[in-house]
Amino acid sequence: MDRFVRIAVVGAVIVRIAAAVVLVVGPWTDEPSELEGWDIERFYEIAQEPGRAWVDHQVEYPPAAVAIIEMVGLGTVVDAHRVLVVLSLAIDLATAAVIGRVWGRKPMSAYLLLGVPLIPMGLLRLDTWSVFAAVAAVSVWFSVRHRPNRYPATERRQLLGFGFLVALGSMIKIWPALLISGVMVDTRRGQRFSAAAIGVGATAGAIWVIYAGMSIDPLVQVVSLRGATGWHVESTVGSALAILGDDVVRLELNAYRIGELNPWFSGVGRLVAVLVIVAATRAGRRATARAALDTPAALGLVMTASVSILLVTSPLLSPQFLLWLTPWVALSAANQLVIALAAGAITTTGVTLSLYPPPELGSRLPASLMFGRNVLLVILCIACVRALQAAVKQTEMTGQKSEPPTMHDWCEA
Repeated sequence: MDRFVRIAVVGAVIVRIAAAVVLVVGPWTDEPSELEGWDIERFYEIAQEPGRAWVDHQVEYPPAAVAIIEMVGLGTVVDAHRVLVVLSLAIDLATAAVIGRVWGRKPMSAYLLLGVPLIPMGLLRLDTWSVFAAVAAVSVWFSVRHRPNRYPATERRQLLGFGFLVALGSMIKIWPALLISGVMVDTRRGQRFSAAAIGVGATAGAIWVIYAGMSIDPLVQVVSLRGATGWHVESTVGSALAILGDDVVRLELNAYRIGELNPWFSGVGRLVAVLVIVAATRAGRRATARAALDTPAALGLVMTASVSILLVTSPLLSPQFLLWLTPWVALSAANQLVIALAAGAITTTGVTLSLYPPPELGSRLPASLMFGRNVLLVILCIACVRALQAAVKQTEMTGQKSEPPTMHDWCEA
């Protein structure tokens, strides 16, 4: 089995490299018009737009994402495409290396294998960049937990490093801010790391507001996706509307959308997400306080639950967003059910997108597949919270550390 896993992991790396090569030298790089409709077209438009982002023209990406976009968009659109693919590949492999270095071969293998169905989608966007920042932040937090330094100045630098990496990830894609609550599973130093991330993030946000002329409009542009009016067809609500078949799918702001966004309804979704994240964090904190689970495993379950509920309650759920799950599921690799559910959701996404291009996702069959994927994400969230609660309960009953539940245990329950 170990030999098979090693072969599979090598294959996962080879697939990534092969996909990058095809994307870099493929026929779509002969003419800039061949990249029409790709995300890189929007990136290049942002990079070439005169004036200040968010102020002189609307931008749906946070500051660090815009900095990356302007860096890769210095040449032609084809050059920008090639640079983005190569750098995204390097960053994805660097994330795997960090996971392997800090947590070992098994989580690294899980990370590489889980992401395969989403290749090459992850190489064409900025999601691997935010994943790297989040994983790097957790590696700083984890190494400080296990190798505490007695010198206050050194510890302050470590806290600052964690806060900077969380803020950087959040300024690429907002989701790494979930680590502010995630690290609270550490009952000894979690509050200090959380406070550091809030402090650095607030400072970065203040600089952003000052740059925008003391206006919060840039944040509104990012959160509202430049004022999008419809549900993304792959989102939970969007796929449900597509199954009902009463609404027409339309291309709006570089994404296929359906129906009309209801601010109150999306607000309820965000409230549900906050409540679930708080519940997951509390369960994870209890699990580590009672030594029911190792801290990395508890963090993995908490972050998997938090990211899952964030995805299913969001009005936009692009396929590459599921890459946000992969490092945290990898940390929960001992839990067979979590691995199976996450792999099912990710594989369903990759297979559906390979069979149906985005304009066809409004048809009933692909919409049903996407809705089923979203149901899997809900079950994944529930499974993570239950695993945390079950570990605490078993410890209370036996006084011993519990093993993560297997698929058989879940089915028997």
